[in-house]
Amino acid sequence: RNLFDYINVAFANYSESQRVDWLKQYMQIKKVPASKTGYLLDFFNRYNQYKKQETAIILNLTKTNNSSDIKAVQTIKQKIIDLQNQFFSDTESRGFFGFEREYDNYQIQSSLILQNTALSSSAKAHALALERNKLSDQVKSTILQTTVVEELNQLTEAHNRSKNANPKE
Repeated sequence: RNLFDYINVAFANYSESQRVDWLKQYMQIKKVPASKTGYLLDFFNRYNQYKKQETAIILNLTKTNNSSDIKAVQTIKQKIIDLQNQFFSDTESRGFFGFEREYDNYQIQSSLILQNTALSSSAKAHALALERNKLSDQVKSTILQTTVVEELNQLTEAHNRSKNANPKE
């Protein structure tokens, strides 16, 4: 995926056929077996078609929805997952988008917890910890430090708002 994204960004001013030619050259340099080049070229083509439609979905839905509304975000994410399933097999989709899906789901669940006014600060902290424990080791190791600090800041802000405290307190 990183290679495909790199090709599409670095050679954005070139035609799609020129980007395919560049990928072919790259595969030759890396000595990718001929038996795999056809699959990779097909995959690159499907990925490009997917990216075009993904961009259209995001632009369309963000025009009509508030991007800070968690329900709108959930709608966008579900439409993107449906699109991924349209272009890729389950195995391909998990390989290319699994980390992103897991992270996005975690972010959505965390936002729902933090926005839940029925939960106390300690209940929110507990629910967030439960959500973190559901994460795969790969996602945990990548996001955990930053996420915990962000969650603590959000919990502190929510607690201060509930107590009508000023920022200095």
